[in-house]
Parts: sequence; structure tokens; C-alpha cells
Amino acid sequence: WMLFDEDPPEPTSLERPWVETWTDALTQLDQYPWAFLYPLQVHPAFGALVATALKDRAAHGEVDWAAWMPLLSSGDALASPY
Repeated sequence: WMLFDEDPPEPTSLERPWVETWTDALTQLDQYPWAFLYPLQVHPAFGALVATALKDRAAHGEVDWAAWMPLLSSGDALASPY
């Protein structure tokens, strides 16, 4: 419990700060092998950005395009992963 006159606790090393740019978000994500894991959900507003990021990261490992493509919104950026 925290009293009203106490300062909030310092963030732990497991917490990540909020980011304001896509580049900053990718920097945080790239600390993990996110592109090579099985995806569960991609917000439609980020489909094209995620697709582009996956294309860039495909050179570093095998991306399971069959798993990713259904989660990405349709558009020209998604026409081909190659």
C-alpha cells in the first residue's frame, strides 16, 4: 500500500517505458525474437508497419509467413513478403 504523501516506487527492470514512435517501439520489441515467434494478434492499425518490420527481420531468420499473414491487414505493403 502507498500513502498519499509517498512517492511512487521506481519502475523495475522488467517494466518498459511508454514510447511515442514506431521506431522506439521496434527498438523495445527487438530485445526479443518477436518476429520468429507464433503471433496471436496484430492491431489492424499496425498491420502494414508490422509487415514491413517482418520483411526487414526475415534476413535474420525464418519468419512463419503463413502464421503472420492472416493477422495483418490487407494492403499493398502486404501483397508479398518478398
